[in-house]
Amino acid sequence: MIEIQNVKTKTSVDILTLLLKEKKSEISIYFPKYTVLFSSANENIADDYARLIYVGYKLQECSKKVEYEVIEPHQHESVLFTIVPKDLQMLSETLLELSYLYENEPEEDNFYFEDVYQYLSDVDEGKAKVVCEEYLNMYKEFNSK
Repeated sequence: MIEIQNVKTKTSVDILTLLLKEKKSEISIYFPKYTVLFSSANENIADDYARLIYVGYKLQECSKKVEYEVIEPHQHESVLFTIVPKDLQMLSETLLELSYLYENEPEEDNFYFEDVYQYLSDVDEGKAKVVCEEYLNMYKEFNSK
């Protein structure tokens, strides 16, 4: 089990080492949902779900199978993604990138949230498919408020 908010490395090699320690065909990765209904601004809730939509998309790119729990706006829990990776090296690079959306500080000033919102724009324009449909609906609900 990996908790993405605990990834503080700057190299995908460190993440690959973590993945190899798992020694399982299915890998469990938790991604935090920081907000909770009635205690967080609608914009922040929308941002949380935008991030999770992007996480699903990125994990799908490097996996044979992606499953995830649906965490509702009133719940304050991390989201469990269970995946069967196609390639551990590709997955480690993806997890490094995704860690920069959470607690890991990038060495360079890349704006990773721009990638999230570009992906959402591509989904709206029909250029990209969405993996986490429930999260897209929640994002749209709170983004419109």
